[in-house]
Order: sequence, then structure tokens, then C-alpha cells
Amino acid sequence: MVPLLTSKAQRAACWTDRLGIPTPVQAPRAGCIGRHISIPSRPARKPPACLSVRKDAGAEEQAGESQPHEPAPETVLSSSSELHTSLTTAKAMATVRVDAFHVASTPCSPRGTFAGGPLARSSHLSDLVGEASGGGGLAAAGIGSKEPVSVLEKDEDTLAGVERAAKVYCQGELLHLVQTAGIFEDSKEFVDMPMRVDPEVVLARFQALLPALRRDTEVLRAFLTQYFTAPGSDLVEHVPPDHSDSPALLLSLADHAPYQRWAAELNHFWKQLCRKVSDDVFLNPQRYSILRRTHPVVIPGGRFRESYYWDSYWIVLGLLACDMKDTARGLVQNLLDDVANFGFVPNGGRIYYLNRSQPPLLSEMVLALVEHDPSGINEAFVSEALAVLEGEYRFWMQDGERAISVSPPPVRASTQSQTWTSSTPNTSQQAEPPAQQHVLNRYWTASIHPRPESFKEDLHHAGLADCAQGFYANIAAGAESGWDFSSRWISPCDKGEYALERITTTDIIPVDLNTFLYRMERNMARLHDYLLARQMGPGCGTPEAKAEPPRETRWKVPPDSRESWLSPKAQKFAEASAKRALAMDQLMWDQETGMWRDLWMPASGKGTSNLFTAAHFAFGEVRPASNFLPLWGRVLDNPTLCSVAPRRKLAALDGLARSGLIVAGGVRTTNVETKEQWDCPNAWSPIVHMIIDGLENLGAGDADRLARSLAKAWLESNYLGWASTGYMYEKYNGKVPGARGEGGEYYPQVGFGWTNGVVLHLLKTYGKFLKHEAAAPPSTESPAEQ
Repeated sequence: MVPLLTSKAQRAACWTDRLGIPTPVQAPRAGCIGRHISIPSRPARKPPACLSVRKDAGAEEQAGESQPHEPAPETVLSSSSELHTSLTTAKAMATVRVDAFHVASTPCSPRGTFAGGPLARSSHLSDLVGEASGGGGLAAAGIGSKEPVSVLEKDEDTLAGVERAAKVYCQGELLHLVQTAGIFEDSKEFVDMPMRVDPEVVLARFQALLPALRRDTEVLRAFLTQYFTAPGSDLVEHVPPDHSDSPALLLSLADHAPYQRWAAELNHFWKQLCRKVSDDVFLNPQRYSILRRTHPVVIPGGRFRESYYWDSYWIVLGLLACDMKDTARGLVQNLLDDVANFGFVPNGGRIYYLNRSQPPLLSEMVLALVEHDPSGINEAFVSEALAVLEGEYRFWMQDGERAISVSPPPVRASTQSQTWTSSTPNTSQQAEPPAQQHVLNRYWTASIHPRPESFKEDLHHAGLADCAQGFYANIAAGAESGWDFSSRWISPCDKGEYALERITTTDIIPVDLNTFLYRMERNMARLHDYLLARQMGPGCGTPEAKAEPPRETRWKVPPDSRESWLSPKAQKFAEASAKRALAMDQLMWDQETGMWRDLWMPASGKGTSNLFTAAHFAFGEVRPASNFLPLWGRVLDNPTLCSVAPRRKLAALDGLARSGLIVAGGVRTTNVETKEQWDCPNAWSPIVHMIIDGLENLGAGDADRLARSLAKAWLESNYLGWASTGYMYEKYNGKVPGARGEGGEYYPQVGFGWTNGVVLHLLKTYGKFLKHEAAAPPSTESPAEQ
């Protein structure tokens, strides 16, 4: 049960604990591109004096306030964890900072440490991230060094509004009672409802009710009617000025009339899915769960009334396919503003998503803009975007949280069982750990409460879990992965069943996340050299460094080639990508199956601080399609792997063919059928697109043919579904072309942003290769009439 938080300090502590917002990195504020200020680099994280939260005491009084000492609510902190939380304000309710720098490792806590000992910062990690006082790696390149970094200011008003609104949407008795009263079938409904008055008034009126009335369902309904408005009123419809009813894409499909009509309808959908934040959100941000957006957004559709991080990448590709470069740039700018304000890109555009991120694809979006319109993207935008991206990179490379150090076993005996060690020395263990250490990343949160948007669902599963707080951390980390949820993250029981309450996301080092971060490192290197080459003028430096679009999607790098870099920062990021490529090859590659594999890193037992007995590859029966995403990431094109790349590519192509993941309707997400939506038989647009793109990156005849075959199958499946229902689905049944996917926490959604984006992108890329035999004619009824 969520406690009633009475003191201001307790409410602040609970909120910052729930949201887990790291120290905001100074970077561009919304609408401020071009206004520079010079600030020192981010200081080292340490427990602030202004507010300390301990397991044996309530929230301490804030400096300058005199409050009676109150006992800590039992669900704010668990006895198995100590979170040091701060709430500092440069002015009234402005910047929010939180430090969760030590989370004890017990079976029921999110592990900032493994098995009781904090992971020591490895020399490689120090080299990458650098220290506030200077150092190697990015620090030597000007990131985190003593020298001030020229960046842009954050939006203090947004942070102030977030803090106040969170008292209603992210914590407290009102949230708990509404979400458990059965008023709404979908928990997301309440936390999307704007307030008619300020949150302080709402809470005061609620507290004025007698305790028995607060628990009366009809009283709660009446209270919500009086003080809240319908979900969705915080965003208003918006017609993008750069939208055209006849983009060039339609002309290219003139020989394929059914697809041309389909593409025209999808192009029209952009006007239906585009929104802008209402004026009142800017005037009264404290009354809304929506985050303020300077530029219009494209929502996925259905219950998803806000923008989402990784969805935006495929929406951007679809917008660019329709020549809507200004709208696409606005979407990207909104995400850059998020990093400015919060230090990272939240899962989605609401305050209850501020305790986690999603797969880091912002650098891909920046590169997509540059590739589409290099002459229209000026140097100032690239320079300022790079400063923001470096801030996001820091967020992902926080060691002990999302970045951990791993040593490989001395002998690679088999693919079933291995012994792994962290970087923390422990002389009591059997053998000396190997000298070589690698840094890889995982999805991670410090959450110890139900997700507000899935409150009653989380309460239900937490009641079945061995430890509720451990479940809350892992379920939020699973949501951060974008795969919410899948057998990838669930430890099977003895009967082989996958129950969501057994989710262990923070114990897994995923292939796809490390592929995304590899791409980010490569993209940052390319962008730094691209920017320097533009500043120096054409003809300077190496051919790779000339001012040309820096995307590697069509840039084939010979496996045995060596790269040269003009920019010192580019060199540092290139070195980081090389180390990650080597780590992924040594630790994740499975020659037996011809794929990369997620790593499972559970603690080996109580009292040990560095020994891990892992199944080496996580949950051996599960074969997710994400195992092949390093092909999309071009990991094997890194010069570090030139000696093994040709064999790996052939093996991966064969492994994909043998995996059983390729089906009539595209690529199913996993080979395991469960009730979760990111499992068999469902197929999802982003995964299908990355598999197709990865096959094309191989540059082999068989791979190209398979890529085109998959593109054709996916387009036909999506077209059949649209032609028979008038809908574009969030996910599809991979075994039954045209059928919608099922499973998960909510009813299948339609719209749908990233599905439309992938289709339009594939039609632009592969349209000239496709021969379409007309399927059933599209329905003439509107979705509302059906």
C-alpha cells in the first residue's frame, strides 16, 4: 500500500526516489538553439547535505525549515536498500537532482552492486566517462574535464511544474486509492487526466474528505469529475505545415497502384497523429502529467497519447520518407530538450516516465536528419546536438547502474555454463580474475514502487513475487528496454513457464542495448569528424572525414581497413566502439547457434562480492530476434574484428536462417510462445526493419535476397491488415499475415506511429524492387464505423 506522505520533506524524498532523475546535464533548452552559456562540467555525485533519506529515519528536514521528525513510510525505502536522495533548488522548486549511488544487493533489490559489493570503476570505464576533476577518455576530449563546456541552458519552469504535478500523478494516497478502486480498466487513464486546479488544491480537497469517503468508489468518481478533465485534452490536433498530399514517394510507386493508394493514406495519417501541447500546459505545467514540448509531436496512437523515445526513430524515418523534414527535426529537438532538462531522454513524454529511459537512438535520429538534408542542417545544430548527446552518453555509462564491468572466464569451455567475475577484487574466491575487463550495459532502474501508468497490474504481480521491491525495479527496467514484456527477461520456473513476477531484467546484459550504444559511439565519432571537416572546409583530412553525410547505412567499410580521425573526440568515441565490439565478440558471440546472446549475470551466492555463476547465455531456450541486431549495428565492420568478421557474417546469416524466427508474416520476436506481447508469434515493425537493414549491411547476395524477401513479406502483411480493417496495428501476428498481434498488459492498439514509419521507409527503399499482386481492396468504412 502506498503510504500517506505528510511532510514536505517526505513527499519530496518519495518523489525523487520514485522518479530517479539523475543530475541534469546542462544542454540546450527548448527553443534556445544558438544561445550559449558557459558552465563547469558536472560535479562528482555525492550525498548532498540538503536532504538525506535513510532506511532508519524519515526524510530529513530541508535546510532552513523546521519540521517535526516523522517516521519514514514503510514503502518509501526498503530495509534492503539505502538510497541517498537530494532535492536542491536554485530557485523555488526548480532543479531536481537525485543520487541513488548505493543500492545493496539482496535478492529483492535492484542491484547497483552485485552480491553486496559495489562494482569498482574499471580503468576502461574511467577512460570512457572521465572524472569531474579531469582524466582520460572523454575527459581528455573535453567531456567531464576541468574546462567549461559551451552548452545551452535548461528549462527551469518545466522542472518546477514536474515537481508539483508529481505529487498527484506519481505518489500518495490519491493515486493509490483511485488506481485500486476499479474505476478505470486501464491504469494509464487516471494519470493522463489533467487537473482543473493546482495540485496543492486537489490534494487539500482530497484530504478534507473523511477517510471512509476517500475509499468510496462513487465519491472518488465524483471527485475526479470535479477536479480532473478527460485524458487527451493536454494535446491539440495540429496540421504540420510541411505536410504534402503528394510527396515524391507516391510518384515512385506509380507502377504499384494498391501500394500507392496505401502510402497516400499513411501519409495522410501524419495529420491525424500530429499534436502540439496546449497553451495551458505552458501556462500551468503543474496541472498536467504531459511534459512541455516546444515543437509538435507525433503520437503512436490509441492509448499512447504522448511521444515515446525509441518510437520516434521510426516515426522520423517515415516523416523523412514523406519529405517532412521540419516536423522530423522538431521531434528530434524535443528529445534533445529532454536531455537538457533531465540528463537523459525519458521513456515517454509524461512525468511518470522520468524514472527510466528507452533504447538510446537519439544519435541515429540526428544522423538521419543530416543524411536527408545535409545542406539544410547547419554546423550550429550539429555542434549543439553533440553536446547534448555526450550528456546522454554519460547517463548510460554510469558505472554500477547501467554500465558494469565484466571479466571473461579464463577458458571458454562451453555455451552452457561459465564463471564470470566483476571488477571488484576478492581474494577469498577460487582463482585470480583475468586481467582483461570489459564494460557492457544493462537496463536498470532504482524504482521501488508500482509504475503509475500500470499501478494495479504491478501491485498484482508484486504480490506474487518473492520480493515486491525487486519486482518493481525489474519491471521498470523491462519497460526501459522497450520489450515490455518478453521471456527474454523472465527466469522460467521449474515447469518451464514464464511468469511475469519472475522478471529479472537487471540481471541481464542485453545484445540490443549494447548494439545501440555501439552505434551511438560510432555515430558520435562520425559526427565529430563530420563537424570538424565542415568547419575546415572541403578537401581536408581523410576521405572518411570529408563533409559528406556521415551515415554508415550505405557506407561499406572493408573488414581489414584502418580508420583515421581528425577530431580527438572522434578518436575517443571510435576507441570506445572498438572496445565494445571486442567485448561483444568475446562474451556474447555463440558460434554454436550463429548469433550473439544476452548474458545472464545473477549473484552466485550470499557472502560473495565478485563471483558470478551464469548460464553464460541467458535462458537457453529463448532465441529473441534481438540476437541478430549487431548486423544492423555493423559491429562486425569494426576494424578490431577484421580477422573474424568474414566468418562471423556467414555464421550469423546461417544462424538467422536456422533460428526459426523468419515466418510468413516477417520476423517473430522470439521462438517462445507466452502471454507477453514481445514473444512468439508477434512481429514488431522496429525489429523487422533492423533485421532487414542488418541483412543488407552484409553486402552478400544471399543476404540481399533475404532482406528483400523479408521487406516484401512485411509490407504484404501490413497491407493485408489495412486493406481488410482500415487499421495499422502496433504489432502483428507473424504466423498469420495481416492479423494483429495479441498479448501484453493492454488491448492491442491501432494508429500506429512506428508501424506507419517503417512501411513508408520500406516503400521508399524497396518499392522499385517489389511486384505486388493486388490483395483484397481496402475497406471503405472508417474505423469508427466498423
